[in-house]
Amino acid sequence: MKYRPSIFHKMLIPPLLALVLLFSYMLFTYWQQQTTHQYTLQIQNTHIPAIALANENLFLLDSVIKTFKDSVGANEQSWLVNAVSASNAIQMNLLALKQLLPGHPRLGNDSIKKVFDQYYTDGYQLSQSMIQDGTDIEDIERLTLGMTKALQQTQIQFTELHLELHQTLNDTIEVTNRRNREMFRSGVLLALASVVVMLYIAITFALSTHRSIQGLLKSVNAMASGKPDFSQRIKQQSDDELGVLVQRFNQFTERLEQDHNELINTKQKAEIAIQELAETQRIAGLGSWLFDVESQSIRWSEEVFRMAGMAGRTEPPSFEEYLNSVHPEDRELLHVNLEKALNGEAYEVELRHLMPSGVYNYTLTRAKPVIANDKVVQVQGSVVDLTRLREAEHALRESEHQLRLVTDNSPAYIAYVDANTLEYLFVNRMFEIAYGKPREDIMSVRSLERPISTLPVNILIRSNTACRSPISTPLPCKTGHIGSMSTMYPILTNRAM
Repeated sequence: MKYRPSIFHKMLIPPLLALVLLFSYMLFTYWQQQTTHQYTLQIQNTHIPAIALANENLFLLDSVIKTFKDSVGANEQSWLVNAVSASNAIQMNLLALKQLLPGHPRLGNDSIKKVFDQYYTDGYQLSQSMIQDGTDIEDIERLTLGMTKALQQTQIQFTELHLELHQTLNDTIEVTNRRNREMFRSGVLLALASVVVMLYIAITFALSTHRSIQGLLKSVNAMASGKPDFSQRIKQQSDDELGVLVQRFNQFTERLEQDHNELINTKQKAEIAIQELAETQRIAGLGSWLFDVESQSIRWSEEVFRMAGMAGRTEPPSFEEYLNSVHPEDRELLHVNLEKALNGEAYEVELRHLMPSGVYNYTLTRAKPVIANDKVVQVQGSVVDLTRLREAEHALRESEHQLRLVTDNSPAYIAYVDANTLEYLFVNRMFEIAYGKPREDIMSVRSLERPISTLPVNILIRSNTACRSPISTPLPCKTGHIGSMSTMYPILTNRAM
């Protein structure tokens, strides 16, 4: 499984790197200090005592020179003892210098000791000769020349040794200082390198995190504003938790885009279905409504608005406003049935509504409560426009009234008989008088149950055959005797004649 560093691990990289670099610098500094310290100790343990011995030798050499001069000037041979003591001390110091600086070229080949021994020997002999005053002039000149030459060489050797030791010590101090400066520069460079590396890592991590968060924030804001751009995908900057979050968010966006497209298609289909339903309701004169008990909100279809006399509106009116559109005689009936629905009973009621033209229409409202957990949560209802039906019924009643006026004033005996049930559908006033009974009684019997029926009539009615020529039909009278009348049986419809 591929390792994916987490955000926490990435945040640990700069301080861990700083610690590693600091630890490395501390180790390097410690090593430099130890090396410098050892070198310094070595120089201090060798050159400082050597310088002291070299200084002492210069002082002792001056003492020997002075002793030779003083002894000759005072003509005191006993004073030469001091020269012997100083010479011994110089010899001891040269031996000590050789032990301190075993590899020194001046000390390793005893060159200093040799020139000093020559000077001391010649000087001692010359001093004794001059004190005793018995030596040849030539010997004195020879000894003087040899002593002078040896003295010059001895002074040069002692002085150069002293200067070399001082120079070595100064070089050691300079090396120490140089190493300290190098360590300081190395520390500064290491610190700068650490800062640069940490800044690079931190800035790189911060930029990748910033880009991911900005992409997420932009997409979320677009979704929150209702204008998501599903064509854009956030670039995955890393494989950590934030990168995984971006990857999952892109997958979520892709799925959301699919759902959004499906929702748009479903919405378009729903809008088409709603338009078709509204058109169907308009053609059929049928509307629907829904009342939510908990929120006290109501939803009407477009046809309900029209039937309530509020065509063109999109928001249902308040109950008081709607009640004002209901016929005053129907308002109490509406209250009673609404209470029934809220108590869990369905109802069906006819209501009249005031239309913009100033007339009332006729509607049939059916309602059914929706019950959940033994509680009415909604009331669903439908509204049917009965205006045309009621107008047709009114026209029919007017037609029947006009027909009755005409037939009742006619001297003919007129009756309609159902061809299937043989029941009277209509009789006029003259038929009622001739029958001797009220028309309500006549309408409740079948025509063949009366003595007026004859075989030809029965045959005509049963076969739905029209009789265009008059036939003689018996007619009972109020006096009880049976009369006769000329009768015709035209077929008016497929079920009445």
